[in-house]
Amino acid sequence: MFLSFSRLSAAAASRLRDNNPGIADLGDPNRPMKLAERLSELYDNDWTNAMEAMEDHGIEEEEGVQILLNILTVIIEKLKETPVGKKDHVMVDCEEYIDKAIEYCWMMRVQDPPVHIEWDFPVGSDFDSNRFRSYTKGGNYVSFVVWPVLYLHENGPLLAKGVVQGKKNK
Repeated sequence: MFLSFSRLSAAAASRLRDNNPGIADLGDPNRPMKLAERLSELYDNDWTNAMEAMEDHGIEEEEGVQILLNILTVIIEKLKETPVGKKDHVMVDCEEYIDKAIEYCWMMRVQDPPVHIEWDFPVGSDFDSNRFRSYTKGGNYVSFVVWPVLYLHENGPLLAKGVVQGKKNK
């Protein structure tokens, strides 16, 4: 009897919380209040360390502030672009990819000189088989970019070919 009452109580609590942001699941470590605390800690700790590091490298305070704010806002804006209703599941399912992409890109940028990453190849530009490999279709022209080209440094030797979708006509 107690077990069924406990289940009923849990189900009722779950339904009450669903779509009601005013009622928090206090056991959820990722509830909005905890996330806000973690983001505030990011500002208090890691942001401060990042600012000090930039200033050590001669970056002016206002420019450093803008760089760090741009990083955060680009992430936020890109997450907003995810289709409605799919956002939560897509981001959770892609979390490992996102974490690794951030880590690897960061590691490439802190090299001296930084690894050069190139992805700006306009639609209709020539398909260069020395720099690209085909995605699912070949062709003499670029239809869209799937993955960037990596160079040892700017104007340096190729590290890895990019991936583009080819097309026959410009």
